[in-house]
Amino acid sequence: MKILAIDIGAGTQDILLYDSEKNIENNIKLVFPSPTQIFAKKIKKVTEKRKDLVICGETIGGGAFTKAIKNHIKTGNKVYMNINTALSIRNKIEEVKALGVNVFSDIETVDHLSKTEHINLHEVFLEEIFSIFSKLEENFSDIETIAVAVLDHGKAPPGISDRKFRIRLIEKILHDSPYPWTLAFLENEIPDPFLRMNSVVREVQNYNRKHKTKFGSLVMDTSAAAILGAMNDPIVFSKKKVVAMDVGNSHTMVTVIHDNEIKAIMEHHTHMLSTEQLVNEIIALSNGKLNNETVFNEGGHGVVYLDNNIKWEDIEIVAATGPKRKLLEKASIPIHFASPSGDVMMTGPVGLIEAAKRKIQKK
Repeated sequence: MKILAIDIGAGTQDILLYDSEKNIENNIKLVFPSPTQIFAKKIKKVTEKRKDLVICGETIGGGAFTKAIKNHIKTGNKVYMNINTALSIRNKIEEVKALGVNVFSDIETVDHLSKTEHINLHEVFLEEIFSIFSKLEENFSDIETIAVAVLDHGKAPPGISDRKFRIRLIEKILHDSPYPWTLAFLENEIPDPFLRMNSVVREVQNYNRKHKTKFGSLVMDTSAAAILGAMNDPIVFSKKKVVAMDVGNSHTMVTVIHDNEIKAIMEHHTHMLSTEQLVNEIIALSNGKLNNETVFNEGGHGVVYLDNNIKWEDIEIVAATGPKRKLLEKASIPIHFASPSGDVMMTGPVGLIEAAKRKIQKK
């Protein structure tokens, strides 16, 4: 079995070509800048030329890309975006327009403009990845699934907080199947509100049409992929009752897991957390006593309890991964920094592979 796993974060995209016939150490691994970083650099070059900008394509993660768009407008240049790309900035088009972006539905309405630079936005760099594989004489035609992890807030209905919507949507998805891999979706399973995930599937399908390939696709939440990867760390894997968390560049997700089953989840914004605060919330969550409104009022997303009959003293290990995991280096509780396959950068891809195996076998 071959699976191409691509974990797309705010800083990097971590890539693993998994081949079940090889030792994991012999699989090809790549770490690229994330799409949001790549396109932010492209926009900066256009800004320096002082030209107007037309952006078409798909929905990607915001972050550095959004900052570059705002700076381009601030310097007096115009930005034209189609609806899909505009949703990369905000899930509500009116909020995108309020930033000064001209949103259109038909490229012909802006194609005639002079002095414009054009950028085609996309998130899955299959052409580039497969080009490298070809030069390395690596066969990729027998890849069964392309598995991609992204952070997708989900498009909330009017009047509903994006933060509340995401955590409640996660709760709904996990209600009947409370396992980390439940937050992975085959291409025909993705909930409609997950715009970015649906965009990833379109990209894979477009590649298949262009190159007459038949790659299947799976998408997963980045935090869930990291947590599932952390659970495959040899030390964590041997434990039954764990706290596993992803301390990401933008989001921190903490899960209480018993025998692979998620009992509780807390999601917050990393930059709002101190070491002491995060430790206190880990313990409170593990005791079933962390309040949803407390986390939301702090600026986080909230809390989900799928079973609040849990106790902190039962936890055997607290495992952390993610680019901001150093936040817990001086924590007052023991923290195990997970590194499945011996490489912390591959934690997300390892989680994706585990999810893909389970979803494919179930299918």
